[in-house]
Amino acid sequence: MGFLVEPGAQKLKNHPFFRAWLQPQSSLRGRRERERSRAAQARLRPLRALRAQMGFLVDALQFYLHADVLEPSWRQLSSRIQTSSDFEEVARAHEAYLGSLAVHIFRHVPEVCAALDSVLRSCACLCELLETAEDRAASASLGGNVSDGSYEPAEFEKIQAQFWVQSDFFLEFLRGAHSASPDASPHLAQLLMRIDFNGFWSGGDRYN
Repeated sequence: MGFLVEPGAQKLKNHPFFRAWLQPQSSLRGRRERERSRAAQARLRPLRALRAQMGFLVDALQFYLHADVLEPSWRQLSSRIQTSSDFEEVARAHEAYLGSLAVHIFRHVPEVCAALDSVLRSCACLCELLETAEDRAASASLGGNVSDGSYEPAEFEKIQAQFWVQSDFFLEFLRGAHSASPDASPHLAQLLMRIDFNGFWSGGDRYN
């Protein structure tokens, strides 16, 4: 890449004689690069679609953690601290705060924690795979000897399967826990609605 941005090389490329000599080659090369770029984008489409699905789920989890868990729990703790009369009362309020967080982030259900951990690891693996594939596509478009947008389909399918299995398990847990005690778990209802609004997740729309 260095020779393309050096001032001397740039002046040479802009010289009329050089442009006239380069024009017939560049038109053919431009067509080949466009075709190669379209093929690379088509190969990357499944990875980007899965990344969008992962982003949807992670966004829902982050919003739930921030708006439905941390903020209400912190407000409650702050209120109790302000009205407390001694240190022991503050300590009890803090313990209640930690206990509430543990319940809301499913720490008492190891299987759910493991599923969420697997979901997040799948997201990290997919991002790494996509970044590598996009780098290869960019290198190929510049004339490198790398296949356009290449990646191992088996690796992608493994990441995809793991993500779907674990995210479906998490959704089933939310649905079952909310059905068992709908009045005792309004936070689960809110999270379930965000993920599966109008059957988006369970109805299969996420695969389209």
